[in-house]
Amino acid sequence: MRFWDLRAPWLEPLRGPNGLDLSRLKKDIQPWQERRSAEYMTHALFPISVSISLQD
Repeated sequence: MRFWDLRAPWLEPLRGPNGLDLSRLKKDIQPWQERRSAEYMTHALFPISVSISLQD
């Protein structure tokens, strides 16, 4: 079974006529997912600022 052939109850509402509907995927975001992404974004900024300060 290929991953794009997956049939699951949580996936069916996100399907469009030509497969997965990207606009539905973008709108179907839960509050806990936003919190987790915010945590990763704050952690991701630290190494970038360190690498910039080391180049000076």
